[in-house]
Amino acid sequence: MPAVPTNPAPVIQPLPLGLAEHGRYRFWVVRGDLVHPLVSGNKWYKLKYNLLHVQRQNSPLVVSFGGPWSNHIHALAAASRMVKIPALGVIRGTWYKELSATLEDARAFGMRLQFIDKQQYRQRDDPDWIAERLADWIGQTFPEHSSWLEPAVLRKVFIVPEGGSNLLGVQGVREWAAQIYRQFPAPTSFVLPVGSGGTLAGFSLANSPHRLFGIPVLKAMPGLVTSVEALRDKVAMKSGTTPWQLKEGFEFGGYGHYTDALVALLKDYSATANLPLEPVYSGKAFVAMVELAKQKVFPTEDVVFIHTGGLQGARGLLQ
Repeated sequence: MPAVPTNPAPVIQPLPLGLAEHGRYRFWVVRGDLVHPLVSGNKWYKLKYNLLHVQRQNSPLVVSFGGPWSNHIHALAAASRMVKIPALGVIRGTWYKELSATLEDARAFGMRLQFIDKQQYRQRDDPDWIAERLADWIGQTFPEHSSWLEPAVLRKVFIVPEGGSNLLGVQGVREWAAQIYRQFPAPTSFVLPVGSGGTLAGFSLANSPHRLFGIPVLKAMPGLVTSVEALRDKVAMKSGTTPWQLKEGFEFGGYGHYTDALVALLKDYSATANLPLEPVYSGKAFVAMVELAKQKVFPTEDVVFIHTGGLQGARGLLQ
């Protein structure tokens, strides 16, 4: 069975945002969008140890969850094909008359798709609920593999949570953060978008003298803090971590929402910085970084933007 690829070296570039406008700061960007053409940004690192675990446990199947434009589903489908592991995506929504471009890709990569309604999808983090339905999902999507429904085999099916934010995902992101931190010997401020919290948890668990500023892209501040802390608590060794905080107010209506003004602003920033940005994750965090710089929030001379990839999902904006 092919091995999961090792971590690529991070691509770090200066950002031409102008020192006069933003005070004393020097800006940089970590081009997570260049990690891999299909397994982009933080998804590469979140999936690395999850798929290694599937290989080592000889699991017959990996199952995960996402919406019709999910970057996680797209990346998991591509990565599973790379290492020849069967994958099942449980997709939110049953009303679609045709597949999104993301799901068309996922199916082309070999992932089987199971659609459930939004009410059921709210239970995606309940292991008992998943266990009750797993056999039905597999029976419908992999009818040629009836042996997978045997209890001993079914117990070996591996579940990756939505977004890939579990202990294994955090461990992979922590390695990515350590690679990046080594490139900045002086204390530095890092800015990154925060969805499920796994990437922020991983960066915070890597030892450094730096500061982390997480930008939530959804309106779930109290629950998000709890999610990040829960992920951090699962990691046994937490000595020498990196301080972190969330900066809210840049959600632009919540997850998946955006305004025409935001889109116009991102077009200008993309042109100025020669950097692709989308208005769901990276774009909101980029706008936040610029605004916080104007407010002189960052305590360091260097400010680094972590581009977490996920540009494929922006295709949904056209629809």
